[in-house]
Order: sequence, then C-alpha cells, then structure tokens
Amino acid sequence: MNAGPTSARIYDALLQQLRKRGYRPGTRLDPIFLADELRTSPTPVRDALHILAGEELVTALPNGGFTTPVLDEKGLFDLYAWNADVVVAALYCQVPENSAPAPEEIKDAQNVDLADRIAAMFQWIGDGSSNIEHGKAIARINARLRPARMVENFLIEGNGHELHGMVLGFGLNMFSEMRKHVTRYTSRRKRLCGPILRHIQSSHSI
Repeated sequence: MNAGPTSARIYDALLQQLRKRGYRPGTRLDPIFLADELRTSPTPVRDALHILAGEELVTALPNGGFTTPVLDEKGLFDLYAWNADVVVAALYCQVPENSAPAPEEIKDAQNVDLADRIAAMFQWIGDGSSNIEHGKAIARINARLRPARMVENFLIEGNGHELHGMVLGFGLNMFSEMRKHVTRYTSRRKRLCGPILRHIQSSHSI
C-alpha cells in the first residue's frame, strides 16, 4: 500500500538520485524541479534537502537555495580516509553466517558503471555489519564520493582488478585480507586527490 509522498520517502528518493547521478560539485538543486521529477510538492523536497544538508550531502545556501557540495583537496582526502575507517570498522563487525549474496550491481559488470559497482561493494560490507550504523554511514559516503569515483578510472589503472580482489575476499569471509585491500585501495586515491579534483572540474560528463 502506498503511504503517499512522505518526507522519508522523498528523502530516500533524493538520496538515490545523489548516489546515482553523481552531480557535478556546485550543481544547483531546485526544489520545484525536483518536486516535478518526483511527482510531489516542493515542501517535502525542501524538508528532505534540509536533512541532506545536515548530513553534508547537500549544501544549504544563505538565500535558501541548495547545491551539491563543492569539494577541495583536503576534504576529498579526509572523505577517502573516512570511507576506509567505516569500511574497516564494518569488517570487524561482520557476521559470516548472516552474509547476504553479492549484489547484482557487482556481478553484472557489463551493464553497471564501475563507480556503482565500487559503491555496491562497500555497501555490501556495511550492510553485513552487526552495527546498522555502518551501512547508513557508507550509503552517505557513497553519495559524497560519487563524483570522484566517476573519474577515478581515467587516472587509476587496475580499478576493476582491485574491485575483483575485494569482492572475492569478502565473499570468502577473508576479512583480515579485506582490510589490507581497503587500505591499499584508499592509499592510492589519497595520493591522487589533486588530479582527481582537477579531472572533475574539467569534465563535462558529471
């Protein structure tokens, strides 16, 4: 039964848009336009945008408008590090007997963007934790890192191999080895925050 356009449902819909579209940093988010897309009124959209702003997924402007956050090098470095911290914490809290199968986004390599596959990989880890906050935190981090992940493939060789190694390790419950994979994965990206940001800023595909 459809409960109607509640704020929670609109929040979830906007979060999915932020995660999937990978808006260019600084993109204006018009509540009226978004409301039309989501077939609702602007009020629940504004409410949801304010919640997203509190989670740093959206920036609330002094004039009442909203944009996607503008990244800087230090912020991107810290975000990569925070992703690793949460993923490693989630790996320590895994319950192997309750492990879910690999998401379809990971397995269907031909039809899913690599950025989506990486996000699905980390979400799989977060959702497998005994601490439900890990999955929630990773969902937010995935949305914030989406623009960077969309350009990583242009700058970092072997992205697909990294992902394959993590998928294999996690699927076999090799959590100690997985933590090493995540550390190496993160270190490569932290070293390239400047070039990644420059590529985002010059790209017309985001």
